[in-house]
Amino acid sequence: MPPLNGITSGTEIRKPWIEYFKVSGLSHQGMVREDNQDSLLIFKNKSFLFCAICDGMGGAPGGKLASEITVEVLKNNLEQSTETNGPSLVNLVIDSVKQANDQILSYSLNNSNSHNMGTTFCGALFFDTSLHIFNVGDSRLYRIRQNKIQPLTEDHTLVNDLIKSGLLNPSDPHAQALSHILTRSVGPAATLMVDNYCLPDGPVAGDYYLLCSDGLYNMVLAEEILQVVRSHEPGEASKKLIEMANSRGGLDNISVIVIKVESSFPVGQSDIELTKDPNGVRGYVPAQVVDDIYTPIISDYLQKIEKSSKSPRNLFLVSTLSFVAVGILFLISEALFFSDLWVKSASIEPVGVNVNTFSVPDNLAGADKALRLAFLQSRLKNLYGQLEMLKVSTNMTYDEIAANIARHKEMYAQQLERNMQELNKVSAELKIWKSRKARLQVDDLTSLARELSFDAVIRDKLKVFEEASWNYLNNVSNQEVVDKLFKARTIAEDDLKNTIERFVEQQLSQLEKKQNFLILEGNLFRGKISELNQQEQFYVNLKNQEESSRRQLEERIANEILTIEAELKTLNK
Repeated sequence: MPPLNGITSGTEIRKPWIEYFKVSGLSHQGMVREDNQDSLLIFKNKSFLFCAICDGMGGAPGGKLASEITVEVLKNNLEQSTETNGPSLVNLVIDSVKQANDQILSYSLNNSNSHNMGTTFCGALFFDTSLHIFNVGDSRLYRIRQNKIQPLTEDHTLVNDLIKSGLLNPSDPHAQALSHILTRSVGPAATLMVDNYCLPDGPVAGDYYLLCSDGLYNMVLAEEILQVVRSHEPGEASKKLIEMANSRGGLDNISVIVIKVESSFPVGQSDIELTKDPNGVRGYVPAQVVDDIYTPIISDYLQKIEKSSKSPRNLFLVSTLSFVAVGILFLISEALFFSDLWVKSASIEPVGVNVNTFSVPDNLAGADKALRLAFLQSRLKNLYGQLEMLKVSTNMTYDEIAANIARHKEMYAQQLERNMQELNKVSAELKIWKSRKARLQVDDLTSLARELSFDAVIRDKLKVFEEASWNYLNNVSNQEVVDKLFKARTIAEDDLKNTIERFVEQQLSQLEKKQNFLILEGNLFRGKISELNQQEQFYVNLKNQEESSRRQLEERIANEILTIEAELKTLNK
């Protein structure tokens, strides 16, 4: 195993320990990175245990500073707090992360070399007999109970959002290339949503909990994590897991916190009603040496809308497919909506427009219930976005807003350029494979097979065909065997041709799928740039408005939201 040079332990407050918990945290820069942008926090006193991992992004020194700021703000606020009840502590953690978000954003705006700096944040608060979970980004919290490992957090990544929206299959080969793109992180935007919930079935005696950055779970299988944690004390388990990640390349910073719930904990397995573990746990996928990138692609408000409607979103999509034009528009509106405050809606309401009365366009008046629901959901998302923009406009100067919009436009322009380069490459490959498909009908089969002999199956089939051909040619004058050899050659020829046809079709299918994905991705980026231009115009119009006009606009939008939410509830009964 490689030496653990550069290991640092988690920040720990030396107060009397809670007797029920053993905890240890380690962080390592890995075998490739020149510095460690991860930060840990372990805070323990008589009342509670709080652990957190932050994985910085944006390159050195921005990512390292962002993670350090977040941990330092949390540490200081917890040290100074006198809170002794769970809800107050939860609010303290969330407020601290948002305070860190403001500090990181302010630093980023004032330092041109630190634009887009940010950090993930994953935290666990053990209080009394409950566990409160916090998450922003793609660092993770796992629970190990008996002989099962279960992720307790959801990654805020472009891949995960595209999968949930139905635009990407989890097994798609493009998923890994996009896995480092975050849709939510601490620092890049003025507003922040922190996932938070109380674990419904634990902790219980004998549990283990593990927080980690992606430098661990991208290199070590979940089942391997399970075995290491269950067979070692927390300190040794942390060290062993980092050694495993480094032995497989250590392509990223690696941070681990292991928490063991002692058998003396007052809540046992029989005291709770177990919930079923979700099917499947993410395993090892070879990682790339790339920094995480923050990009606000799919809207966080999608979750709010889904909560207001009990019917599954996929039902709406399926129902609207029969209405081709409207269905396509709805799918695009779903895909083009994303979480950052700068890009909250696909259309901007001009200041002063009367939105008190909600009406359905004539072309939707006679549509079915599914179309009505889809339209209302899309409209509701736009309104939530406008409310958020009004809120932001009161907390930041116009110059700050304009600078942030400009940064995001530049980021999307760069992503679009890379997208177009890849699309041109795929389109060129498609032309080659389409020509190969056409050659199957008119060209010499042997020459095409030799061209494709880099595939082992085709190479073997070609060898069989060539041997059958030579056997036939060498015995063409032998009437006793010529018919049998000719038949064998024909069978080998058909087998070779069918194999090539399947291989060519497979390549065409993969390339066409990749092309369609790149077209969709390019459209997403173009949509973001267009929406950012609209957002920019929104703030230009809003800049000189009186405060009373802003309040009136906010009230009108809020009233329409209430009207739509009421109708959604009625339609879903």
